[in-house]
Formats: sequence, structure tokens, C-alpha cells
Amino acid sequence: MGKDTVTLVEIKVNKNSFRPKGYGFVHFGNEEAAEKCAVLAENGRLVLLNSVLKVSLAERAIVQRPQHNMLQLENAALHMCCLMRPDTASILWSSSSNAVTAELDFSNRHLRLLLSAPRDYKMDFRFQDIYSIEDVTVCGTRTRALLLQVS
Repeated sequence: MGKDTVTLVEIKVNKNSFRPKGYGFVHFGNEEAAEKCAVLAENGRLVLLNSVLKVSLAERAIVQRPQHNMLQLENAALHMCCLMRPDTASILWSSSSNAVTAELDFSNRHLRLLLSAPRDYKMDFRFQDIYSIEDVTVCGTRTRALLLQVS
């Protein structure tokens, strides 16, 4: 169906065994791609591993789209970290406190970090370059932080 047709897939699993329940949800980049997929399934031409897939169109999105095109977080700190354990990070370098502005630009699919001390710097990440976002504890503190892993 083309590049960037599917933006997100959620496979439903059993909470105890973590085995797939046999269904899931697919979030398409546009309505046309979703309708094309539904037509293929209706004609029995949507197949995965020798199984014919069924499709039901839903109005609900897996991830709700933001109401605004731009969100901004000011007076933040930036830490360059090394992941010590799955939920704990050790700080290698920190910006001056309150020296960072983070901008989430949903229309252009970018995360922009603006550092203002001691010199002005800009780090720009495309959403597709962010491998994962995790909630971690900073080593030796009770501080919680978001860890972004980029490719």
C-alpha cells in the first residue's frame, strides 16, 4: 500500500502468558490507506502467515492525536546518561538547570531541544529517529526522568 501507510500497530496479548490473543489494532497514516486495507480483507486478499485477516474500521485512534500542533516545556534540565539497569540511568553530563526548552512540533514530527547556557545550541530529532522513550530513575536520587534513545 506504500511507504508510511501504517503508523502504529498494537497487538493484544494475554496479561498472564503474554501470548497474542489473535487480534490487534492498526493505525493508518490516512483514511484512504485504512479503506484500501478493508477492501483487501473483504475480498479475502489480506493474508498474514497463511491466515486471512479480518478488518473492522474504527473511529477511535490507538494514540489520540494532540489538540495542538506545538507543545513547549521551558526551564528544563538536560542530562546525557548511560543506562545502568533497565529502569536506572547514570548522568554523564548535565546542562545548567533551567537552561533547556523542549519543543514538540507535531505538524513537522520533530522534537527540538534548545540549550541556552553557556552558549546557544539546538538539537533536532525527527520522531522516526527516536527508538524509545522510557521513564527512569536517575542513579542515586529519587528524580524521575524521560530517557530518549535515538538511532
